Amino acid sequence: MHELAAGLAALAGRIEPAWLVPLAAVVFAHFLAEPLRWRTYLRARTTGTLMRIFSLAALVGYALPAKLGLPLRIVLLRRHFPLPLATVSALLVLDGVLYYGAWAAAALIGLPWAAANGWKPDGAWILAAVLLLAMSAAAVGLACRPQRLPASIRSRLHRLIVRHAEGVRIAVSMIDRRALGSAAAVNALDVLGHTLRHGVLLALIGQSLSAPELFAITSLSIFAGLVSMMPMGLGGYDLTLIFLLKLHGIPVADALSVALANRAANLAMSLSLGSWAGAGLGLGALNRGSLARIAAEAPPATGPDSQDSR
Repeated sequence: MHELAAGLAALAGRIEPAWLVPLAAVVFAHFLAEPLRWRTYLRARTTGTLMRIFSLAALVGYALPAKLGLPLRIVLLRRHFPLPLATVSALLVLDGVLYYGAWAAAALIGLPWAAANGWKPDGAWILAAVLLLAMSAAAVGLACRPQRLPASIRSRLHRLIVRHAEGVRIAVSMIDRRALGSAAAVNALDVLGHTLRHGVLLALIGQSLSAPELFAITSLSIFAGLVSMMPMGLGGYDLTLIFLLKLHGIPVADALSVALANRAANLAMSLSLGSWAGAGLGLGALNRGSLARIAAEAPPATGPDSQDSR
């Protein structure tokens, strides 16, 4: 631990300040992606209110231990847009499906693309294969022998699947193909933005990788964080990122610093935007009591929280 601390302290002295502005720009672009998607869903004329809603919800998701981000989204969307609860819930589910789908597609493309450009870390192939096989085995096992699960869990899984499927059906019937295409385009730009972000994080400490390598590492790491189902992708994202960076010759201390710097950049941007959003919406950004009372107005949310993946 002492050696690791010393290594991180040495890395701090290697930071190139000129890369801090590009880092802030790509992190801000990620926080802008969700409001832009919802602008297409709602045909809103302005992004300002949506930016405030999702910035405040993201800060609550990051900073407070209770999972208040999703119910807070529901309440604030209903307060500022004339939307029924069923509509908001359906759109949250659809947005989550599109977001997860974008990263699943990126993960499927990333590794073969990197391999075709000369990257051959056997461990990465093993990791991807193990993850895919484990997920597939779990899905097949549940599909073939659901009776092995306790009745209460079977019932909850059934309700969850039915609810999400119905939510997607309702949401798709509400919006047109153009809105779906626009949301998919925003997700694609968000994927590329995250790839650029990891390139900037590496440049910040004097390291670099090729575009195919960065894309593969980014997509696999974030997808691992999403499927881990942990808040902010804790564990899944960080461990996969460090592992893949190390496979391509990045020292462990440097890889760890990239993961930590990414967390710090997310939190700093979230604090800045969340405080601005809270003031604009007339709410205290970190007043847990008032936020909890607001979130209590909504039923338990079922959609994924796309800001909490890494």
